[in-house]
Amino acid sequence: MSPVLALSLLLAVAGGDIGPTLPPRTSTHIHRVNIEVQRLLSESKFGDAGAKLREWPLGEIGYRAPDAYADVVEEAAEIWSQATEGKARFVSKSEPLVRFAFAERPVDGVLLTWKDGRIEATVPVFAEDGKPASRRSMVWNAAKAFGYALGLAPTTRRRHLMGPVAYRPDGPQDPKLVPDIAEISHLSSLLQAREALSRAVASRSKLTPAQPVIALDKESLDGGMVTQGTKVEFSLTISNKGNVPALLDLESTCACIIALARPEIAPGDSFDVKIVLDTADYRGALDKHLYIHTNDPAEPTRTLEMHVVSVPEYRVLPEGIQTVPLS
Repeated sequence: MSPVLALSLLLAVAGGDIGPTLPPRTSTHIHRVNIEVQRLLSESKFGDAGAKLREWPLGEIGYRAPDAYADVVEEAAEIWSQATEGKARFVSKSEPLVRFAFAERPVDGVLLTWKDGRIEATVPVFAEDGKPASRRSMVWNAAKAFGYALGLAPTTRRRHLMGPVAYRPDGPQDPKLVPDIAEISHLSSLLQAREALSRAVASRSKLTPAQPVIALDKESLDGGMVTQGTKVEFSLTISNKGNVPALLDLESTCACIIALARPEIAPGDSFDVKIVLDTADYRGALDKHLYIHTNDPAEPTRTLEMHVVSVPEYRVLPEGIQTVPLS
């Protein structure tokens, strides 16, 4: 979230006007709490709004971990306590928000489920190759569970604390596990938004719910059959039919995709995203995806499908095949 946008939203809340919106890649649970608190405030249901806001974790947050891995989870908890400057403190409790299990089998990263008011986190103790996971990788996976509790959704971005875990053996030169600067900025925006809602509840201030509403003019893109090496160009129009700026963050599933978009779309405005799919390294049917992360609480992540059939310019035919020219 840009500083200007964040400030304008906070001032709006203070003035009893419009609520805060959350950055892209925020967890679905926190999006739901945010929009529900704003709805209750708009209806002057201040007690209900305060009760709902307590579902947005902050302050002392409980967790529970097996004794054999208590030190691993404690180290992970300290990462976020420092990142929030003590605003969020994860402590061991018998009735926790985050319950840890450690899987004695290879699993694809930490498994996170937020259900019935609790996060179930399953941390692998084996790497994908079946070898024992390093302590650092287990701390990293546990830290992702705590980041998830604070509102950060897991990401595919490498070198991010919420991103893919490196399962290499522990080494003396391993960098310290800390949130990336983008994650710190994201977390700061979430804390500001929660604080704004807390002030509105305390002062019994009505507000209009912030409702960015994203619309795409296409759900999929088909480039048809092209010669291998072609850079297939697509265009996608993204519109904001809501009452606050829409925030965009595009994520491609392949280095062969280039997609550029401006980070914000004003209410009532639209933007044409230019997408290029390079087929140089691919032959045959090619199916790729572009993830569109936004601050639309109804659907924070949209998946855009792209399909192309890449055919080489020259093909060698088996001996004995008769070719017939077509007029």
